[in-house]
Amino acid sequence: MADKPFKTIDEQISILESRGVETDEDTWSVLAREGYYSVVNGYKGPFLDKEAMRSSATDVYRPGTRFADIYALFLFDRALRDALFPYLRIAESTMRTAVVYAFCHAHGGGNEYLDRNNYTDARGMLFPKAFRGDRRAEHNKRLNKLMAILNTKVSNGDNKHVSAYVRHYRNKHDAIPLWVLSKDLTFGNMAHFYQLQQRNVQNEACKVIGAAVGLSDKKIHPIGLLRAFTVLTGFRNICAHGGRLYCATVNGTTVGGMVEMLLDYLDARDKKASAEAFGDALARYGFTSVPPAPLQAAIDGMGIPIQFDVQGIVDTMQEMLDNGALCVQTLQDGSFEQAFSEKVEERSLIQ
Repeated sequence: MADKPFKTIDEQISILESRGVETDEDTWSVLAREGYYSVVNGYKGPFLDKEAMRSSATDVYRPGTRFADIYALFLFDRALRDALFPYLRIAESTMRTAVVYAFCHAHGGGNEYLDRNNYTDARGMLFPKAFRGDRRAEHNKRLNKLMAILNTKVSNGDNKHVSAYVRHYRNKHDAIPLWVLSKDLTFGNMAHFYQLQQRNVQNEACKVIGAAVGLSDKKIHPIGLLRAFTVLTGFRNICAHGGRLYCATVNGTTVGGMVEMLLDYLDARDKKASAEAFGDALARYGFTSVPPAPLQAAIDGMGIPIQFDVQGIVDTMQEMLDNGALCVQTLQDGSFEQAFSEKVEERSLIQ
C-alpha cells in the first residue's frame, strides 16, 4: 500500500482544516482545478509554523492562515512565470541566432555542423569553474550525444521528433541549413552546441549578442554566455512546465540573479517591458493578495537586489483606499498609480 494514499477533495479539505488552515466555499473548486499537490505542497512554506513543527509529525500552519492566502501565493507565482517567460524566450532566440550565425560565418551554411572537426577538442572546451570531472571523457560524451541528435534530425525517414519544416528541407534540398535545423533543437541542445564550439565562434557569438541588444557599457564573455545558457535554460523550463518559480535556484542562481542576467540579453525596449511585467505581477497578485509576512518571505527568497517594505506598501495602499483615492476616474487617468508611487518613494518603501 502506498504511504501517500489517494484522498478525495473533501478529505483533502479536512486535512487542511485539521492543521489549522481556514477553508472557504471556493476551496473545493480550486483543489479540483489545480490539485492539492500543486497548490498546498508547492506554496505552503511561508505559511508554516516552523517552531511548532519541531514537536509535530504533521504540518502546522501559522495562526490565521487561510487556504485563500496559499492560493494567492500560487497565483502570484503563476503571474511571475507569465511575466518572465516571454522575455526568456526572446533571450533564447537572441542567443540561438547569434551562435548559429557565428558558426555558419566560420564554417558555411550547409551540413558542416555534422563534421566533428568543426568542434573544439577537450582542451578547448568551455567548462564551468566548478567542474572537477574528467574533461576528455565529458567532451567525448557531449560531442557524441550532440552528433547523435543532429544526425537523427537530418537522416532519412519521417522521424516523429523532427518538425515538418526540417523534413521539407531534407526532402527538397541538398542540405538543411543550421539556421533552419536550430529551430528544431531545444534550448538545452543549443547550450551543448555552444559549449562545444571553437573559441573564435564563441567570441563572435558574444559580439553579435552585444551588438544586437545594444550593450555599450559591458562585454559578454564566452564563459558568461555559457553560464547564461545554463541558467536561462533552467528557468525557461521551470516557466514552460509550470514549476514553482519564486524560490527556485538554477546552478546557485536565484530568480533575482536570473532577472539581472536576463537583462543582458534583451534590447532596451524589452528591458523596459520585462521590468513593467515583473512589477505588474507584484502589484496585481503580490501586494494586493498575499499577506505581508509570507509575501516578504517570498520576495526575500527570490534574491531580488531591491529591498521591499511589503507591510509598508500594503499599509500605504490600504490608507489610500480608505481615503477614497481609488475610483474609475483615477484608474483611467493614471493619477492613483502616480500618487501611490509618490507615497512609496516618499516613505522609502522600495530601495
